[in-house]
Amino acid sequence: MAELTATTSNKFGNGEWKLWREGEPFAQRFAATLSDDGKAITGRCEIAEDGM
Repeated sequence: MAELTATTSNKFGNGEWKLWREGEPFAQRFAATLSDDGKAITGRCEIAEDGM
């Protein structure tokens, strides 16, 4: 079993939500916006297998 080490950060404000993870075996990020009425979140998740 491999040990996974990562740093995860989360930021929410001004109608935006950002979540990112840096570490092995891959890095990933999520960015989303909150609708004006607050009833929907539209977002996108990305992975970087090379850590970038």
